[in-house]
Amino acid sequence: MTEESNSSFDFAVDKIRSQINARDLVPGQRVGIPSLARELDARPSLIRQALRELASAGLIVVSPEHGHFIRKLSTGEVAEIFRTREAIDPLAAELAADHIAIGANRVMLTAARDAGRIAQRAGHRAYVDHSHRLHRLIYKLTANATLVDTAERLMMPLYELGYQHLMPPRYVSVAHAEHEKLIAAILAGDQRVARRKMRKHIQRSCEVMLLALR
Repeated sequence: MTEESNSSFDFAVDKIRSQINARDLVPGQRVGIPSLARELDARPSLIRQALRELASAGLIVVSPEHGHFIRKLSTGEVAEIFRTREAIDPLAAELAADHIAIGANRVMLTAARDAGRIAQRAGHRAYVDHSHRLHRLIYKLTANATLVDTAERLMMPLYELGYQHLMPPRYVSVAHAEHEKLIAAILAGDQRVARRKMRKHIQRSCEVMLLALR
């Protein structure tokens, strides 16, 4: 590809990915190449390349007979992701509490707490995005590369396919209250409480998500 082609390709990939994240393209929906090409003012061949890239990232499913579809997770797959996170995320919270006094960890988590208070007032979509950033920060505070990689791979399908936006708006206040208690435990360096608060939060999130999928 030329530099211009690379730029157009990257733009197409990012644009389609953002539409999937925002659920403008929903799981199970067929992706029409001609319509996307018109919308993005791009060649159909470039759209096909972009869809292949997104298929390799697990966001698109390609059917030789029926075309391209946004990947749809089954209820069982979502439940498995949360069950695995129920094991990993509490450990992340415990390690984050253990490491809170190292470097800028306390400053970063305090900033995230303050950002969450702003996001709650901004509404549902803003808080969903904040929640994703908060959990990623907690993973980062563990300083455990294996845990970070595993947790990121578990979170990505839910976030990138827009499943987190299925959480009902009324859940924002519940999630925010749980985040506040979790952050307080981590900032206090209380590993036991941080672990317990995270487990409760993941369990509740799983219940809410599975109800939303019914």
